Amino acid sequence: MEEEKKVVEEKKVPPVDYVVHESILARMERAHRRMWILCLVLVALLIGSWVGFFIYESQFEDVVVTAEQTNDSAPNYAVGGDLYGSEAEGHN
Repeated sequence: MEEEKKVVEEKKVPPVDYVVHESILARMERAHRRMWILCLVLVALLIGSWVGFFIYESQFEDVVVTAEQTNDSAPNYAVGGDLYGSEAEGHN
């Protein structure tokens, strides 16, 4: 019985000091704080790139022009460079 007790005592893991535990926790807290700061910086850069893209694209304004054609006889259609309709066929 005493031999078994000695074997069990030899295999015991020594207790971790409270100071060591505190230092590990402090190190993890610093790592988490750095990770949050990095995430915030990356979000700020992402928003900045979106704003920069929209500012860059705003210089190219799309202008839409609506043109109407009036023709009494028939409409003219330009297809592939050829003009089809009443004027192209000589029907005036």
